[in-house]
Amino acid sequence: MSIPPYEVAETIRRNKARYCHWSDTVRYDLFSRIALPDAKFDFVDREGQILTMNGVVHSFPDLDSFCKHFTAANTGIDAFHVIDPGAMEMVSEDEVKAVFGVTFGIGARGSDDGLAIAGAGQYHEVWKKVEGEWFIASCRMMRLHWKAQVISA
Repeated sequence: MSIPPYEVAETIRRNKARYCHWSDTVRYDLFSRIALPDAKFDFVDREGQILTMNGVVHSFPDLDSFCKHFTAANTGIDAFHVIDPGAMEMVSEDEVKAVFGVTFGIGARGSDDGLAIAGAGQYHEVWKKVEGEWFIASCRMMRLHWKAQVISA
């Protein structure tokens, strides 16, 4: 495996930034621009076990189920995601493996108090080139840090 060409790496970085921006603004209706319809999304702990949060197993077999869940779950919260430039390996002409470090924050929208979450982890992804464009084919978010607290203003 080798390092992808500059243009490929920058296209994937741009699309990963869009993933973060659109997650933060609950614009999951735009995700078909950056992920394949059959893209799989898993959220795991550092041992690789699928996370269950609020009774929901965080393993989504396709883009539609991922977007529906997070559209409902993230309405009414403020969030931000910040990623690093990523480490990428070109598997083939139409496939890249990438790992992005991420930090994130989540809180109740329009309130100085309530639940506040700070976290960090890594996105382990496979990107596929389809009809000249790069899309997420699989995304495994490994949560390495999670701190939730209730703040009283």
